[in-house]
Amino acid sequence: MLTRKLINQMSSRTHRSAIINVSSTLGLKPFPFVAAYSATKVYCDFLSRAIDAEEENIDITCLRPCFVSTPLAAWMPKNFWFISPNECARGAMSKLGLRRFTHGHWKHSIYVTFTLAIIPNWIFDIMSKKVGQQIIEAHKVMGVYDKLKKQQ
Repeated sequence: MLTRKLINQMSSRTHRSAIINVSSTLGLKPFPFVAAYSATKVYCDFLSRAIDAEEENIDITCLRPCFVSTPLAAWMPKNFWFISPNECARGAMSKLGLRRFTHGHWKHSIYVTFTLAIIPNWIFDIMSKKVGQQIIEAHKVMGVYDKLKKQQ
């Protein structure tokens, strides 16, 4: 809705404008137990692509990060693949006007290439189901799951 409200003003400027939509790698393939989240990330990606095709004077980049150290991922043990929010933002800004999407960091680009391109779908499906179950269990412990259920 915000994009719709601002798009005409942005496209009529004499200088280029930019939109960065935040998606996630969870929107690149169906992800069990977090289907609604995954689906909204696909929507964000497709919206970015469509607007990019429509608007010549606006640079549109869809940011698809993996593991970013935010409260949403507080339950996960930190490892090599995690990046800071600042690293993610810098990665998105560095690709603005150059690419239609970015994963925000070279670590995430490697991770996505490995998990989506090299691992067969049937193995990915097994892995994603386990991770989805871990997400639900962690959210139950944190009390997030109950709050989300009440909102539905």
